[in-house]
Amino acid sequence: MARVRGGSALVEVLAALTILAIAGVGCIVAARQGLGTMRTMRRADQNVAAASRLMNEFALASRDALASSLGTQRISYWNVHIESSGADLYAVSILDTLTGAPLLETIVYRPAPHAPDAP
Repeated sequence: MARVRGGSALVEVLAALTILAIAGVGCIVAARQGLGTMRTMRRADQNVAAASRLMNEFALASRDALASSLGTQRISYWNVHIESSGADLYAVSILDTLTGAPLLETIVYRPAPHAPDAP
């Protein structure tokens, strides 16, 4: 009579548990990476919102204020670069201080004041 070897069910259970553990670790790693990405994106969004508030100040600035601010200057966490692009146009860029890459850019139109006509 042939002898039946036991324990094959135990090996199958151990293999299944190993597969589940590997899948579980993969899910945990993916979840952590997702949370890290969300934190990074939230910080980037907050930076853009703060830079946008600074850009609003320059977008509402007068022609004289823009003309006196030509060049690059450090304001808060950013470098702000303003250059005259023609007689009535000013290019305003808010730059990342680490890389120098533009975070926000705009062009504002500030016409020269007209002299009153002589009678």
